[in-house]
Amino acid sequence: MAETLSEPMRKLGRPLRWGLIGGGATSRIGPTHRYAARLDGKYALVAGALDVDAPRGRAFARDLFIQPERAYDSYEDLIAAERGRADPVDVVSVVTPNDSHFPISKALIEAGFAVICEKPLANTIEHARTLVEQVERRRGLLAVNYGYSGYPMVRQARAMITAGAIGKVQLVQAEFALGSVGSMSEDGTANWRTKPDIAGPSAVLGMIGTHAAHLASYVSGLKLLEVSADTQTFVPGRQLEDNAQILCRYENGARGSMWISYVAAGAWHGLRLRIFGETGGIEWVQEQPNELLVHRLGKERQILTRNGIGTPSEVSSASRVAPAHPEGFIEAVGNVYSDFADAVAAKLTGTPATYPYPDAMDGLLGVNFIDAVLESSRANGRWISAEPSV
Repeated sequence: MAETLSEPMRKLGRPLRWGLIGGGATSRIGPTHRYAARLDGKYALVAGALDVDAPRGRAFARDLFIQPERAYDSYEDLIAAERGRADPVDVVSVVTPNDSHFPISKALIEAGFAVICEKPLANTIEHARTLVEQVERRRGLLAVNYGYSGYPMVRQARAMITAGAIGKVQLVQAEFALGSVGSMSEDGTANWRTKPDIAGPSAVLGMIGTHAAHLASYVSGLKLLEVSADTQTFVPGRQLEDNAQILCRYENGARGSMWISYVAAGAWHGLRLRIFGETGGIEWVQEQPNELLVHRLGKERQILTRNGIGTPSEVSSASRVAPAHPEGFIEAVGNVYSDFADAVAAKLTGTPATYPYPDAMDGLLGVNFIDAVLESSRANGRWISAEPSV
C-alpha cells in the first residue's frame, strides 16, 4: 500500500516544503493538486502566489493556513523571498494557464527549485526544449502532471504489457472525448482553453490530447513515430480546433488511432485506452478506473480489479485503500506527486534511486505531438514525424 515511506523520504525525515503558483480560489485544477499532495503526508504547503488578483490570492492563502509573509503577489516575489530563507520551499507546482507555464517553470528551475508543471509543458517546441535542456544542465527535477498515469490499473496494464502478457503490441487506440466544453460560451473567461493568446496554438490537443498521447505510449511502452491528422473546429466563433482524428505509427510496427474531442455532445469524461498484441489485449476506461478488461486468444475475457489477487507490488503500492473500495482521479494525481516527492528526497539526501513520474522529456513529447498533429492537418493528413529533436 502507498502509505509506506520510501527510503529517501525516511532519510529526509520531514515532508517537503511545497509552494503553489496559481491554483487559487477560482481555479478548477487547483483543488486536485492540493488534495493529491496531501494524501501521503510527503508535502506541506507553506508558500504560494495563488492568483493574478493579488489581494484575492492572499485571502485564499489565509484560508489554506499559509503564513502571511509567505503569501506572495507574484511568482517573482515567491522566488526572490524563498531563495533568501533558511527554510525555502523544496518543490513548487505551476498551476496556471498555458501561456505562463514556460516563463514560470524556467525561472523556478534557474532558482534551483524542483517543479511540478501542469500540461502542456509549454506553448512552443522551442520553449519545451529549453526547459528539458535547462533541467539536464542544472541536474534539476521537473514533473509534468500527466496524472492519468498514476491510476493503479493503468500501471497494471503497463506491467502486464511489459511482461509480455499480450505478446508483441500491434494496435493502440486512445480516446479522450469530452461533451461539456461544446456547450460553453466562447465569451466566458472560464473558456480561456480555446483562446490562442493563452491556450497556445491548440485547444483540444493541448488540454486533453497530450494526456491521451502520453497514456498510449506509457502503457504500450512504444514511442509515437508519426501522425496523420484531421482537425476541425465545430463551435462557431471558436479560434482553435475542438476535435481531432489522428492516425498513429508507433515503433516496432504497431499502428494506432486517437479521437480527441471537446464536442462529443453529452459524453462525460471520455478517456479510454485499448491496446492489442499478438495474443491478447487490454481495455481501460477512466470512468470505471478500478477495472481492467483483459482479452486472451482462446480464453474467456477477464476483468481484473484493483489490488486483486496477484497484483504486482509496483501496482499495489499505488493504492491507498483496501480492495473493493474505489479510488479515483485525485489518488492518481497523488501518485505522480508521491513519486516526485521520492525523487526530490533522493536528490536532497544523496540517495541513488529512480521513480516513474512523467518528466520534462514527456512534456516535450506532448508539445511535439501537438505541433505534429497541427502540421499534418494543415497538410491534408500528410504523415509528420512526432519525434522531437533535442
